[in-house]
Amino acid sequence: MKTQQQNVLMDWPLAVELAAFMANGVTSSDEEMLRAAEDFLARVGHGGATFGIEAVALPDGSEFSYLNAGDTYALTVVCIDGECVATTWGDVYEQAEQDYEDETETIRCGYCGHYTEHPDGVNWRDVVCESCGHNVAG
Repeated sequence: MKTQQQNVLMDWPLAVELAAFMANGVTSSDEEMLRAAEDFLARVGHGGATFGIEAVALPDGSEFSYLNAGDTYALTVVCIDGECVATTWGDVYEQAEQDYEDETETIRCGYCGHYTEHPDGVNWRDVVCESCGHNVAG
């Protein structure tokens, strides 16, 4: 996270928390908020620690944006519906996927990715995908 030319003024978790807080003061798009967070990280010695802004589509059709920190579960700044938080994009996606499955009473097939009805009382490992015919457990 640190290059030899940089003076790191604070550790990564604190820097990310403050970058998210500071980005929430930008009244613009999620992309502008994330650019402000990325600029803040550079000013406190973490320039080059992220790899641009990316977006992920959620199962319900919405999406969120985040600073790519190089790993699905690396702490970073994530913007969801105009609010930035310090978390991992993997955690956000997993929670959204679980919420979608709970709301729609479906389960995602580990083989093809299709959401299939999950009948009450049936162990998820025994559910067969409506789309590909494989067991959803993959």
